[in-house]
Amino acid sequence: MAPKMYVVYAGGIGDILLAYLEPDSVMGYFKACKWRWPTSSVCLRTFTNGRQQVHEFLKRNPYIDILECSDFTTDWGSERINGRKGEIYKDHVWWDSVGNGLGPECYEQPNIYLSQDDMDRFLREVLPEPYITVHAESKSHHRTWEGRVDYRRVIDVARECGKKVVLLGGTRQTDAGPNLINLTGASIGLNAKAVKQAAGHIGAISAFNAVATAYRKPTLVFGDRETHHYILTDPCGIYGQMREKGNTRFEIWPANYPSIVEQWCRNV
Repeated sequence: MAPKMYVVYAGGIGDILLAYLEPDSVMGYFKACKWRWPTSSVCLRTFTNGRQQVHEFLKRNPYIDILECSDFTTDWGSERINGRKGEIYKDHVWWDSVGNGLGPECYEQPNIYLSQDDMDRFLREVLPEPYITVHAESKSHHRTWEGRVDYRRVIDVARECGKKVVLLGGTRQTDAGPNLINLTGASIGLNAKAVKQAAGHIGAISAFNAVATAYRKPTLVFGDRETHHYILTDPCGIYGQMREKGNTRFEIWPANYPSIVEQWCRNV
């Protein structure tokens, strides 16, 4: 009998992206599952404060039959994707790769699926040369760089070190210049793809820092003391992963951030 898989991800946008992309994500078995059992069904439910962005990021995954995205305060909203008519789940079954006979050799880290327009833009504007990504914004006031670190100065220092910079997320569509690609306002998938292929990432604690953590990218993060405390002590989510993977350098709002950025860039 073809198995039914039911997966739930909950948290902020970064938590969802990290849970989906990290190397031990259960989603990495679903390609093999679909090959072994073509009539199997996969239902993914997310419970997050960024419902629309998460749905946009996940909806092109060909191995998800039913995608249900909701925020923290409303009932689940259901949308079926990929033209499949998978049944409404009554008896949900948690995914168990061992129980379904799929060993580690069947695992493939989940991919980031882009629209054709986003893929064309990625290949045309972003990929031709090595680059780093920069993301200065966060929805949390205590995490954002605003009034603490000048993102334009960070970009200038990186370019002075010979780095091509891809600016992510947010609303700064007017920033432009030599060796600067501006993806602000682009889809979350295109931004995440840029992080995946980058040589390194500089930013705040955000969804894109979560992508950098999932792919073990060398990362420089500026933030506050509370965030630093979580990185040192919190076993869950992005903080625990940052500590476990060891790819992130965290600095508490340093006054000498230009020299820190320069040093980091020289080593990436």
